[in-house]
Amino acid sequence: MERRNFLKGVLGGCLGAAGVAPGARAENGDSSLRRPGGGAVRADSLQDDARLVDLFAHPWWSTIFCQLSHAGLLGAVSSLAGRLRCSVQLGRPETPDIIALPAFVVIVDRATVGRSLWDTYLEYRREARDRTACIIAENGSLAAGWPLEADMRIIDPGRPLQIQKTLQIVGSAQRVARDILGCDHRRA
Repeated sequence: MERRNFLKGVLGGCLGAAGVAPGARAENGDSSLRRPGGGAVRADSLQDDARLVDLFAHPWWSTIFCQLSHAGLLGAVSSLAGRLRCSVQLGRPETPDIIALPAFVVIVDRATVGRSLWDTYLEYRREARDRTACIIAENGSLAAGWPLEADMRIIDPGRPLQIQKTLQIVGSAQRVARDILGCDHRRA
């Protein structure tokens, strides 16, 4: 699929999503997350901390959803989010965060979501006609056996050039989303 159609698909899925979203949040390139009431927690300890629920309004056009185990990719996305003035919502294992948290792009390792929730996510995308950009970050071991949609991209997070391409897609998708909404992404 060419880049223009990919970005159109991103925006089609984003236009229907908005509202209040639970979950952890990293902002401005900060690789640590904040607990309600203060205190920092590292992203790698998020899976074990059920108390980490933060209720804030996260506009979908400035939110990146990530549920993955690759620290290098998560760090690169967090750094980009700081430059773009976006937040990163981190999905928790065995929860429907991938469906519940509105974002203009989803970056996910399907193994961290689980097969059952992945199938539910695909069903949701079909029923809701959700065209949110979805970048699948895995080394290809699951790619053959798990279903995906034609507009989803699979990248190997162990390859720096593919991480760079992911960041380019995220930046372009966010600028297009804000342009459609009339937001000035240089000042927002």
